[in-house]
Amino acid sequence: MRESAHEIIYNYIRQMIAARQLKIGDALLPERELAKMFGLSRNSVRESLRALSLIGVVECRQGSGNYISERFYNVEAETLFLTSKLCNVTNLDITNYRCVMEKGGVMLATQNRTERQMEALQRCVEKMWSAVDEDGYIIDGKALNEADEEFHRILAVSSGNKLLQTNIEALSLVMREYVHDVWNEVWKGAGFGSDEVARLRLQEIGIHQEIIDAMRDRDLDAGQKAMQAHFDMVYQFL
Repeated sequence: MRESAHEIIYNYIRQMIAARQLKIGDALLPERELAKMFGLSRNSVRESLRALSLIGVVECRQGSGNYISERFYNVEAETLFLTSKLCNVTNLDITNYRCVMEKGGVMLATQNRTERQMEALQRCVEKMWSAVDEDGYIIDGKALNEADEEFHRILAVSSGNKLLQTNIEALSLVMREYVHDVWNEVWKGAGFGSDEVARLRLQEIGIHQEIIDAMRDRDLDAGQKAMQAHFDMVYQFL
């Protein structure tokens, strides 16, 4: 069975990446050259590249050409998102997956972090504190969520492991819905009064500070314990 134009173009790009002849940000051959190379119409090549741009493999720049996307993790993000829906992945599944990755991440980050990354993590925690009042009641929920997401992104970068970083970035698409669902269970579904909810929120932000303190001291054991405490707060309500 003859390959479709989409399959031909995708397999070509895949082989070039595997051979390290294409990397993130590199320009692809012009559409007319790809069409001539594979005996395809230029329109078929254009539509194939457009399809690849939809899943994040290729970036089509008007008037400039086609490039390997700089946001390549979108491919994995879309796969994880669809998998989570089609395979009925539960919040417990996602929590287990995150726990494994992030405990490994904090171990590597404790060894590999830079001072600039430590400063960035500290700014995230300061933004979390600024988003709640002294009793733990939310002042700015959007800022609180954004600071938390940025904290975990920087933590992954600090690990120095590209694969871990890519997985954390890809998981963000699933995580936005997950965070809403899980914390809704924690804050509202556990039957706590508002004072107890606020106390837990302060405790959660404090755990983020403990992670930073462990990384600053390069204390692997303390970092693991703090990250486990972070997830233990979620596990008890799942």
